Amino acid sequence: MSNTFGKIIKVHLFGALYDNVVGVVIEGIPAGINIIEDDFIEYINRRKGGSVGTTDRVEADNPKILTGIIDEYTTGLPITIVFENKNKNSIPYQLYKSWHRPGHADFTQKSKYGKYADIRGGGIASGRMTLPLMIAGVIASKCIPNVNAKAFIAHINGEKPDKIDWQKIRNEGDSLGGEIICILENIIAGIGEPFFDNIESYFSHLFFSIPGIKAVGFGDAWQTAFMRGSEYNDIFISNDGQTTTNHCGGIQGGITNGNAIVIHLIVRPPASIKKEQISLNFDTDELEKRKITGSHDLAFILRLPPIIEAVSLLAIADLYLYSKIYS
Repeated sequence: MSNTFGKIIKVHLFGALYDNVVGVVIEGIPAGINIIEDDFIEYINRRKGGSVGTTDRVEADNPKILTGIIDEYTTGLPITIVFENKNKNSIPYQLYKSWHRPGHADFTQKSKYGKYADIRGGGIASGRMTLPLMIAGVIASKCIPNVNAKAFIAHINGEKPDKIDWQKIRNEGDSLGGEIICILENIIAGIGEPFFDNIESYFSHLFFSIPGIKAVGFGDAWQTAFMRGSEYNDIFISNDGQTTTNHCGGIQGGITNGNAIVIHLIVRPPASIKKEQISLNFDTDELEKRKITGSHDLAFILRLPPIIEAVSLLAIADLYLYSKIYS
């Protein structure tokens, strides 16, 4: 298992959906940075369920700071923050010990961890783990206060979110995926560590830790495959790296060029749907039809923008601090 990420800002996640808490330990944040609870609340509220198209399972998600912050300032020591898991009912998941839910990580986790695998609510593969990861990004962003990140939903199943008939999707017992675009502005040139920690690799490493992210692209992303070099090449017009176009999305050779970073992310439809589905009963070795019970998102893409923003800021902050020390 690999629960730790980072070069200068080291992030360690712990807990799972049906543990008492989920949390994060963050090392490498300098002393003297002002951190107030309101810094977290905006992100937490945007991430919560309870709105149209999302689960009605809602946690309070009150951050409990255990170490590293005193009187709203970082001490320079590791920061520990936890969130209690109060709204939990693991009884439905007893049904899936032998009948592995289609599209879920039940089978793969059991393949890795054997009979000790905690698959309740997806365990470590649950979207619940994005909460402490997001908080790590919020804190890391304090190291790069001038950088702005804005993520928005480009489409859900090819439609604008406000055009979706959510009641129809709910009645059908189905779910939807889509695409998110994230734009980071006020980025200086020169961030990224080729070969293996170039900026695209670093972003992608973190984004793919978010359950449900299936593809990551930069600049014109998938459209790039249909362009010619004469169309794609960005023309430099100033000494600070500004270009007339931004097809490459602010990155060349794995290093930022000073233009806005543009990131596209493909999000799968949630695996937990109400439709009856067929899967193998691993005890009887026979195919069985079952319905998944519980409360689930119709499209968890609706809750992802604040997570994407925070994670992108975590990536850029870590490589920025690394470049200051080693470049």
